[in-house]
Amino acid sequence: MNVLPRTVPAFPAAAGGVLLGVLAAGLAGVALADRGVVGLLVVAVLTALVAATLADRAAPLYVALALGLTALPAVLTSPVRIGPLSVLPFEPFLYLGAALLAISARPRLPWALWALAGVVGLGTVVGVVVGNPIGILVSELRPTVDLLVGAWVACAVVRTPTARRLLMTAAVILWTSLPLTMLGSLGLIRLGGREESAVTGGDATSGEAVRLLTPAVTLAFVAVIAAVALVVTGRVALTRVLPWLLPAVPIVVLAFTRGHILGFVASAVFVLVVLRRWAIVLVAVRTGTVLLVAALGAGLAVLLSPAGRWFGLQLDGFRRRVLDGLGAAGTTDPSVLYREQETTNVVPRILSSPVVGHGFGAAYQRPRSGLGSFFAEQAPYYLHDYYLWLALKVGLLGLAVYLVLLVVPLVRVLRAGPAAPPAAVAAGAVVAAWLVVQVTTPVGLGFASATVAGALYATAWCLAPAAQAKEVSPEAAQAGDRTVRADRTRASASSSAR
Repeated sequence: MNVLPRTVPAFPAAAGGVLLGVLAAGLAGVALADRGVVGLLVVAVLTALVAATLADRAAPLYVALALGLTALPAVLTSPVRIGPLSVLPFEPFLYLGAALLAISARPRLPWALWALAGVVGLGTVVGVVVGNPIGILVSELRPTVDLLVGAWVACAVVRTPTARRLLMTAAVILWTSLPLTMLGSLGLIRLGGREESAVTGGDATSGEAVRLLTPAVTLAFVAVIAAVALVVTGRVALTRVLPWLLPAVPIVVLAFTRGHILGFVASAVFVLVVLRRWAIVLVAVRTGTVLLVAALGAGLAVLLSPAGRWFGLQLDGFRRRVLDGLGAAGTTDPSVLYREQETTNVVPRILSSPVVGHGFGAAYQRPRSGLGSFFAEQAPYYLHDYYLWLALKVGLLGLAVYLVLLVVPLVRVLRAGPAAPPAAVAAGAVVAAWLVVQVTTPVGLGFASATVAGALYATAWCLAPAAQAKEVSPEAAQAGDRTVRADRTRASASSSAR
């Protein structure tokens, strides 16, 4: 079945296939020139993609999702050089998929998204005018543009069969990423992303747990929150979300990220306030108990198996990195102290141009030599607090627009309360989590994670019930029908008596 409407003329579809073929040939040539055997694999994948696109023009979006969010060996995730640009493998397919959708889709975009696009344009102009380094400016602008494109795609496909196929693709990605993540944790393969000691943050030794921050972590974090939120609403069975929940939990745990705990708490509070029923707490406790018992059973089985030593290292790493880091020990953690130093350095810079900021490519501290490439090349421009990063680049004006894009759908879901659709509650729970997480984890600065963020923000906006047209819950609708029928019966009896 064709995902897009049948009314689309055949010529644009054929033109899209030709365009994809040209893109495939170009990337294949680059890959063959630089990567040998990997290039041959790229050629095979792109050839298959051309054929798939002729039948389903959303195919590039599935490939973009897979290339951007699967935990793959590092050799398959490294950027491809095209002239002066370094392009990640998923980006051409994301933009091609958006272009093919644009042939037929004319989605109604949130006004806040238009405002954010205007702010991004203003930040670009300011960065060029003040003379910020062009290379840094472009590298900072790209993930923000990916965010906008992801939001546009979400507006175009929400409530369509393409959205359901993307969800199924996400499940396949998680199940593919799980065994690869386990192999990476055992040190058998090196995955794309960051790989470091869960205890020290440096290179992991044989006696330490390995922290794996792969692209799949973003998708797994979203899947865990959305799946639990759907179940807690009481209108979606646990068995329906298990295909996403089961592989996502281990991937999130092996990332050893403190921000995830804060995000889970924020999403739980949001869902509880939306549903406004203490019975929901019982549902959450019951669901959590089932998952905990399953986890304890699996953990005990692993402890008694030859992998018991590995599992013990993961438990120790999680305790020291995450649990201790959230407590008093976190005040002496080097990563926490460095982030406090970032805040101290950036605030005066923000206050020197608070309204429109200093533009993309702006620095706020001096590079440091002798501490590695990050401190010498990226640290002057990079911030772990995404809100401070936005304030530096596009000012408080841009920060306000960004927050409006996130907060408005949350407010609408909160006002709808228990009548809000389960999908809107789930999307709102993820956005609520990211509102908190982005204080420590800049989701919008990763290319794939920024795309997912934009898609989720737009999805939450599109699914949130409008304030003036609240959705009525099934229970309320049934009660209203009974009341109407009773009134009609009484009226009929009264007229008969007369």
